[in-house]
Formats: sequence, C-alpha cells, structure tokens
Amino acid sequence: MVSASMGRSWMVVAGASLLLTACGGGGSASPALVSVPRPLPASTADSGGLTLVAASPTSASTVGAAVLPVAVVAPVVAPAPVVTPAPVAAATPLPAPTPVAPAAPLVVPAPVVTPAPVAVATTYSITASVTGLGAGKTLVLQNGADSLSFTSNTSSSFATKLATGAGYAITVNTNPVGQSCGVTNGSATVAGANVTNVMVSCSTPKAAPALFSDGFESQGLGTVSNNVQWSSSVAVQVSNEYAKDGAYSLKFTFPATDETRDSWSEQRFSLGKPYKEIWISYDLRVPENYYHREPASGSSNNKGFLMLWSGDYGNPSGPLIGTEFWPESDGSSTASVRLYGVGFDKHFWGACPGIVKISDRGKWIKITTHTKYASSANNDGIARLWKTYSDGKTELACNITNGAWYAPSAQGFDSGYLMGWSNSGYATETRFFIDNFVVSETPLMSSP
Repeated sequence: MVSASMGRSWMVVAGASLLLTACGGGGSASPALVSVPRPLPASTADSGGLTLVAASPTSASTVGAAVLPVAVVAPVVAPAPVVTPAPVAAATPLPAPTPVAPAAPLVVPAPVVTPAPVAVATTYSITASVTGLGAGKTLVLQNGADSLSFTSNTSSSFATKLATGAGYAITVNTNPVGQSCGVTNGSATVAGANVTNVMVSCSTPKAAPALFSDGFESQGLGTVSNNVQWSSSVAVQVSNEYAKDGAYSLKFTFPATDETRDSWSEQRFSLGKPYKEIWISYDLRVPENYYHREPASGSSNNKGFLMLWSGDYGNPSGPLIGTEFWPESDGSSTASVRLYGVGFDKHFWGACPGIVKISDRGKWIKITTHTKYASSANNDGIARLWKTYSDGKTELACNITNGAWYAPSAQGFDSGYLMGWSNSGYATETRFFIDNFVVSETPLMSSP
C-alpha cells in the first residue's frame, strides 16, 4: 500500500521530469511511460496499486519536451510497530556485605617427634620366711623404709621391689612379745632374680632361774627362796576354789561395804635385799562381779596389781612405784602409775588405760611387770606392765621408759605388796585369785 504522502512524492518526481524536459534535457521524442498515481477507489484505498499510462509527447507539456522514464519503485514495507516494553521493577538493593575479619595467619604445626621408647628397669621381690612365731603374736621386719608384719609362720614379700644392684638389709623392727627372732641371709645385693632365701627364726627364751616362785601347792605361805618370802597378810588365804595351774591359788577377799567405807585385802612380801631392777609376774583371776564404783564423796582410787618400795612404806628411802586404779563409768578401771617418796609425789595419769575391763570378768589374765630405778641420767626409770589374755594375746598396758625418779641415796626395791587398799570399796564381796607368782632379776617378757 502507498500512502497519500507517497503519492505526492511520485507527483513531485513526475513534475521534476517534466521540468527537466522543458529545460532541454534528453534527446528522443519517444513517448515515456509516466507513472501516474491512480486514485484509489474508496473500497480499495489500502491496496496500494499503481496504473501505468502512456504519455504522448504533447500531453506532457506544451513545449513538447520528452518525459524522462521513471523507474518503478518497489513497495516500501512498513516497519513493525514499536512495542513499548513493560516497566522493569526496580531491583531490590543488595544488603551491605558483612565485614569479614581478616584471617589469622596460618600456623604451620611443628613436626611431631616420636619419643624414643624408655627402657623400664626390671625389679625383683624380697621375700622373707618366718618360723617359730607363737600363736597370737606379731613380728615386724624392716628393710629401709619398708616394713613387713607377720602374725603366723609363713612367707611374705616386702611391698617395694628392687632393681639389680640395689642392696637390702632386713632387720627385726619389733619382736613378738615373749619371743626373740633372728634373721639369716638378711643383707645382700639384688642380682637379677627374686630374693627368696631370707629366713627369720623366732624362739621363746628360757627364763633364768627365778629368785622366787610359788604356785601355792604347799597350801601355805611358807615358801622362801633367795631370801625372798611372804610377809604380812590382810584378808588373804590359800584356796582351792580356783587355780590357774594345780589345785591351789591365793585368794584376796574384799568385804562388801557401803559408799562411806573402804575395803582392804593385801599380801606383802620381802625381796631380802635391794634390787634396782626387778621383774614380777603372776596369773590373776578377775571376779565375775567386778565393779569399780565411784562414791558420791571421798576417794575412789584403789591400790592395784603391785606396789614396790624400799625401807618403810609410809616413809620410803627410795621411790615408791606402783599402779593405782580409777573408776570408769561402766565399772571398769583405768590406772595411773604412782610415784612417791624422797621428794617425789605424782601420778602419771593415763599411763595404763583399760587396766581392768568388763570383758575380763571371770577370766584369768597374766600380769608381768618390769620396774627399774632411774640412773644418774635421771630419765631412764622404767615402769611397764603387760597383760596376757586367756586367748594368748598380750598387750603392753603401761609403758613408761623415761621415768625421772633418780634418788642418789636409794639402794633399790626391797619390799612390795599385791592388791591393797580400796578407797571406793565394793558393794558386794569381791574376790580375786593369784597363782604362779614369780620374782626375777632377768626379763620375764621380751620387750616389744
């Protein structure tokens, strides 16, 4: 289709051709084909057709100029309509980037060094074998800082093992009560093997002949030996009511009294001459009804197992040493060691706890004492007492070995008594029995 503007363009071109002819352009009088736009019928206005007509030389111009031929122009294709793009939505702004901390510098790890294997030294056990240990007794051996206890005849090893080349020296730390033990092969050097040849032999030493002993089988108090003999008695008699061995023993009867009165039963003896160190032992049967009462007023202490002195009891020429009993709330007794005479008058309180226990009632126990004057060093006096129970177990009930009771003029102990005055008295008649009384200058008990 040719628009109106395009028709007008063709007319301009035709006019221009005519004008050129009028101006003398061209040289032939041949009729030219003139493109004349054809009016479009109303119904075909959009068909865009053209009609070519022959123009005569005279019809174009009165001057008879020739009409230039006009080229046929190809139809112009209308451009496609411009499509207005849809508005683009504004882009959502991107959030500001989060600041990133600068990366830490890269640390290159040190190379791992595998340690060389550590050689472990081989160690060896030290074993001791014990024979001769008495029933209910304890032996303690020592090797440096390592101790080892035995309560029966067996073999056992010290806790610390030793390496090759290490030395050992095994000694007896504590002898069993009443026994002495010796060590064979106790010192040497470990030589790449367990040590198994340490031998320990225990034995009960034979007692030296006693100065005096009496089992009361004579049924009297007439025994004399090495000038040791019985002396005065109060409420004491030989009896066959109870005996530890044989048929007879010495009975001590404490009469019943009320709380305002004391009670007394005592057996004295003479040692014949002074002894600065003496051992005494005997078997004692504790009454079934033993009860150490505490009176509402007055003294409650009772003289106990043994007293030793020299000269006159009331005014001794040397230290008087013995035990005094004190009541406990359950009727049992604890004991102090009493020191008296020649400038001394004191109690060693708490020296003998549990001296008579409720569990001792109706049983035989063995009492062994070791008493010694102090020398001029003034700190080596001894007052020790052991209790051996009916099951054979022995305990050190009193243990003073640093007694400061030196008396320059004193010659030694020459007298003593068993049991004695009871300040507390007893609510019912109370009877003790003593058997196998022994006096000795030599030990009657191995010191634990």
